[in-house]
This record gives sequence, C-alpha cells and structure tokens, in this order.
Amino acid sequence: MRVLHYFEQYLSDTMGWAPKLIVRAAGAEHWVASPRMSGTNHRYSHWNFIMPWYQKEPAACSFPLPMGLRVIAKLDQGLGYYSRQVKKTIEYEGLNIIHAHFADAGCRWLSEKKRAGRPLVVSFYGVDYRKLPQMYPELQAQYQTMFQVAAAIICEGPYAAAELQRMGCSAHKIHVVPFGIDPLHIDQHKPRQKPAGRLKLLQAATFTPKKGQLDTVRAFHAALPYCPRATLTFVGEIGDKAYHKSVVGFIRQYQLQGKVVLRDFVPASDFEAFMKSFDAVIQPSHYAPDGDCEGGAPVALLDAQRVGLPLIVSDHCDIPFVVRPDGSALVSAEGDVGALAQHIIAMYNMSPAAYSRMSEEGMRHVHLDFNLSVSGQKLYRVYEAVLSS
Repeated sequence: MRVLHYFEQYLSDTMGWAPKLIVRAAGAEHWVASPRMSGTNHRYSHWNFIMPWYQKEPAACSFPLPMGLRVIAKLDQGLGYYSRQVKKTIEYEGLNIIHAHFADAGCRWLSEKKRAGRPLVVSFYGVDYRKLPQMYPELQAQYQTMFQVAAAIICEGPYAAAELQRMGCSAHKIHVVPFGIDPLHIDQHKPRQKPAGRLKLLQAATFTPKKGQLDTVRAFHAALPYCPRATLTFVGEIGDKAYHKSVVGFIRQYQLQGKVVLRDFVPASDFEAFMKSFDAVIQPSHYAPDGDCEGGAPVALLDAQRVGLPLIVSDHCDIPFVVRPDGSALVSAEGDVGALAQHIIAMYNMSPAAYSRMSEEGMRHVHLDFNLSVSGQKLYRVYEAVLSS
C-alpha cells in the first residue's frame, strides 16, 4: 500500500503531531507532496518527498518559506506544473491513496482527473470546521462535493465527528483517529507531588484567539489575591500579533510582570524537561470570533498528562475527550473566566493526596486510551477499508 500525503505547506515545528501519527500507520509506504516544502522539519528517511521543481532540496528552505518562493509557489499553482508533477508520480509509482491533510488541501483533489482514479481521504483539523468556510464562502459548496467524493473523512474525536455530520457528511464516511503519545514514553514517569499553597501554571500554545491566553491571564488576575504564591508562564509562537499585544497589555495594565512570564517557543526536544518544572497546565480554548477552533484538542494536553501534570481546561471541542473531567482535569465552560479562576484557586489549595491522584489519573488515561501505535493502526485500517470498498 502506497499513500500520498498532501499538505499545502510542509511543515512547521508546532505541527509535528501529523507525521508522528502517519509514521505509525505501519504497513503503508508514505509519500509526501507539498507546493511549499519547508526545511528539515518532521522528516523520516524512509519517506519519499516529491519536491517542487522550484525547490532543489528540502533543507534549502526554512519555515515559513521566504517570500520569493511563496510567490513562485502561488504562480505555479495557477500554471499547474507541480500538480502535473505530482499526478505523474502517482501514476508512475502506483500510489494507491491520496490523503489530503486539511480540508482546503482536500478541495484541490476533487476532480477525478487530478486524482487519477485514486480514492481520496481527507483529515479535518481545527481551522477547517468554521474558520475556512467563513473566510472563503465558496468552500461551503466544495465541502459538500468533498463529502460526496471522498472515500473517508478523518477527525480527532466525537465532538469533531458530530460537527462533520452537522456540516453534511455521512456518518459512515467519518472515522475518529485521535492523536496520541509515543508508547516508548508513556511509562517513564511517576505521579507528581505538590504542596498545598503553591501553583506554577503553564500554558504552552501559539498566541491565537482560540487558545484563550487572554482568558487565562484574566482568570489568573482574579485568582491571585487568593493564591499569593502562584505564577503563570506562557510559552508559544506569536501567531496573531494583535492578540499577543492584548495579552501583554493586560499584564502591564495590572502590573503582573512579577507573576506572569512570557517565553519564546521551546523546541519539542526540550519540551518534556521544560514541563516538569511546573505544577499544572492550563488551556481554556474557545471558538475565536473568526470561527477558528481546536477541531479536536491540543496535543500538549496529552503530553502534560503523560508526565503527570494535572490540567485546568475548558470544555471546548474534544478537550473533554482527551482528559478525565474531575479526574485528570478541572473543566469549565469555554469563555467562563470566573469558573476558570475558581479552578485555579482550587488547584492552588488542593491537598497533596488529591493532587497526586489527579496526576496518576492523567497518566493512566493516556496510557490506556491515547497510545500512538493504536492510533496509527486505526489510520492504517481506514486505508485498508478504503481500498477494499
């Protein structure tokens, strides 16, 4: 079985969850195509990369691509040279399945001629559900065509599956394949300890409205009079400059600089060691005004539970699916800053025994339900079902 994975751009540091899942679909031979191929991010030596004619080597470009190459890629999109290059590779190498990652990528493969008769699988992620159709209304009709043409639609959890049905996709085409944790890393930790009256909070997420950093800092400010030894650290890339500025502005307005720290992006290789210096992870994701959402749940929540960090989260999208409400996580309604503040206070005052139980529950949860090898097997079974239908 040979599978072509198509991305509009491959691939930033923060999107490592996609190739980590793909590589676990053991038994398939993986090919990757993208008109905007980044540097050495998330590459496996046994994968095949179809390089655009205007990029000689993967390592020649960083992420994001330089402006000149982005312009060339846009021009080529209209001329169709790379598209024809990929189609020839599909036919010559006998690739069996086209797996488009993100809905807009899937829309590019709707025509039978472009697909060369191969079945189409499309993975939906956060931006696909409401933001893209809201930004580009013409996609709404294309989505309906895609739901008819695609052999399978993949999503991260039950909330996402229900959203796809609401959008018009038949239930029998929807497959839930959650992200997971590398099984080699699951059993390396013990339940954590925290004394009552201390809380070192971490939010690790790109600064975009859907991630809810502004809710976090507002709730932290409201809780701080009751949590004098609490601290909050943000780490993540600046995805939305105006939004990042609003978070920084709130910190300055209420003179929280001594309690709130903003750090640059931490590489994935250092993230586990970085997390261990904190007591809990907070993630109050919510729908952004432009319709952007998680479409599932942040992979960082699985990483946090894996190392035994309890969570303070919202009930946004599939977050309740990847945590244990009242087990590994304190869950509030999305956008409810008051409830979020109360959960910060509760975590701050939590007894060592209760905290340790939350830590252990999170570790058990990801061990049982979010093993990346199991998810990879589910993805492979989707491919098998598509080819046998």
